[in-house]
Amino acid sequence: MQTDGPSARRETRVRASSTPARACSRVRAWWRRRLVAGRVWVLPVLVLACLTLPHLDQGDWRGDQAWYAAIGVQAWRTGELWTLWAWDGMRYFNKPPLVFWIHGFVLDRVYVTLAMARLPTVAAAALCAIGAVGVARELSGRRAGLLAGAALVLTYEFFRRTREVSLDMWQTAFLLLAAWLVARGVRTGRARWVIACGLPVGLALMTKPLVGLLAIPILAAWAIFPGGTLVPPSRARVLASFAGAIAVAMLIAAPWHLSMWQIHGNDFLAQYFGAEIASRAAGELDPTGASVKPWWFYLYRLGAHGWPWTLFAALAIVSLWRAKSPGRHEPLIRLGLVWTVAWMVLLSLFAEKRDRYMLPVHAGVAWMSAAWLVRWGWAWLRPVERAMVRKGPAVLVIGAIVFAALPVRVQRPIAPEWAALRAWLRNAPLVDPADPQAEGPVLFMGGLEAGDAARIYVWENWWAAQPPGLEGAEPGGRVREPRIGDFVLYERNQGLAPGPGESVVLERDDVTVSRIDEFPWRPVWWMRSPD
Repeated sequence: MQTDGPSARRETRVRASSTPARACSRVRAWWRRRLVAGRVWVLPVLVLACLTLPHLDQGDWRGDQAWYAAIGVQAWRTGELWTLWAWDGMRYFNKPPLVFWIHGFVLDRVYVTLAMARLPTVAAAALCAIGAVGVARELSGRRAGLLAGAALVLTYEFFRRTREVSLDMWQTAFLLLAAWLVARGVRTGRARWVIACGLPVGLALMTKPLVGLLAIPILAAWAIFPGGTLVPPSRARVLASFAGAIAVAMLIAAPWHLSMWQIHGNDFLAQYFGAEIASRAAGELDPTGASVKPWWFYLYRLGAHGWPWTLFAALAIVSLWRAKSPGRHEPLIRLGLVWTVAWMVLLSLFAEKRDRYMLPVHAGVAWMSAAWLVRWGWAWLRPVERAMVRKGPAVLVIGAIVFAALPVRVQRPIAPEWAALRAWLRNAPLVDPADPQAEGPVLFMGGLEAGDAARIYVWENWWAAQPPGLEGAEPGGRVREPRIGDFVLYERNQGLAPGPGESVVLERDDVTVSRIDEFPWRPVWWMRSPD
C-alpha cells in the first residue's frame, strides 16, 4: 500500500538530501584510494627533491660537468646533433649523444648555469626511484615499493651524484625501468612486457657504450628462477622473450651507431670501440693511474657508504638461505641478489674503477633491504611508515625550504684562481676566435686541458683559440695565428708558462694570463716536457 502523507514526503526529502552526501562520500573514498596508491611513487621522489634541489647551484664545473655541458649546448646552438663536436674540427665519439641532447636542450632553452646543468640529472634520479619502486611493488607489494624507493634515494653514494652531469645516472634510470618491465612480465606471465624492456635498454645504449646490454642476461638469469610463488617460465620462452628485447634495443640504438660508422669509418670505430671500451677496460685512459684500483674497491665502497641498507640486505640474504618454504618476498630478494652480485662482478673485471659506475648496485641493495624490512622488520617500522605517510610530505617540504634559505654550503666553492679568471673575462675586451670578421684580441690556450677549455665555453659561449703547432697543446680548438695584443691562458699542471715577449696581466695560483707584446712568441716549459 502506497502512502502519500507527511511521512512519505519527509522520507523523499531525506533520500534526496542524502544523494549528494553519498556522492561526496564516494568521491572522497576514491580520492583517498588514489592517494594511498600514489604515495608509493610520490614520497621517494619528494624525498629526493628535498635532498637535491636546495643549493643545487653551489660548487663549480668540476670533473666532466663543463665538458659534457659545453658539448651538449653547442650541439643545439649549431644544429649539429647527430655528430657531436667538441672544439672546432674535433669530433666527439666517446659517448652516444642522448644525454648530451637532454642536458644541452635544457641549457640552450633556459640558461647555462650549474643548476640547469644538474637539473636533468635530478630528473634521471627520479626515474631511478620510480623504476626501483616499480620493481619492488610488482614483486612484493606497495610497502616494499615505498621502502625500496626511499632506501635508494637515501643512499649517499646515489643522491650525491645528482650534483653533476651524470651519464651513469641516466643509464641506471633506463636499466631500472627495464628491470621493472621484466618483473611485470614474469609476474603476469606475459612475454610482451619482457620484450618491451628492450626500449629502455636501447636508450641505455644511447647513453654509454654497450654497458646496457649486460642487463639483459642478468635479468634473464633471474627470470628463469624467480623463486617464491612465481611460476618460472620455460627456458625456451625466456630466451625467446629476451631475444625479442635485444632486437628492440638494437632497433633503438643501431641507427646512430651504424650511421657513425658509415659517415666516419675507422675513426669512429677506433675511438668508440677501441679507446672508450677496450682501453678504458684496461685502465689505459687515465695517465695518472688513479682510476686503476684493486678488485675489492666496489666491496669497500658498498660496505663503507651503503649503511644501513647493506645491513638489511645482508639480513635478507640470510633469511632467504634459512627459509624452509617460499615466501611472498623471495622473488624480490632473489632479483636484488642476482642484480647486485652480477654488477659487482662485471664492474670489478674492469681495471678502471670509479664509484659512480656502481649506481645500479645500490638499487639491488635497496630491493633486498625493502623485502627484509617488510617481512621481518615491519612490526617496529609500521609507526614510522604511518608518520611518514601522514606528516612526512609537509615536514619534508618545510625542511627543504628552510634548508634552501639557510646560508649553508654543501659543496666547495669555485677555486680562487678560476673565480679570478672569470672576473677578468667579464671585463676583458675579447672576441670569439671563430669569427674572422671580429676585431679585437682573442684568448689562446697555452696547453689548456679539455675540461677547462669547456669551462670557458660555458662562461663565454666561445672556445679559446689554439695556435698552430704549439707543443703540449690539446688537439682541436679554434686554430689560428696569434697576433700582437692577443692573450694566452696558461694552467700550471699543463707545464707551459709565459715566455719572452709576454707580459702577465693575471696570475693567481695555478692560472696565469699573459698578453703577447712582441714576436716571436715562445712560451716556455716551467717543468720538463712530457715528451
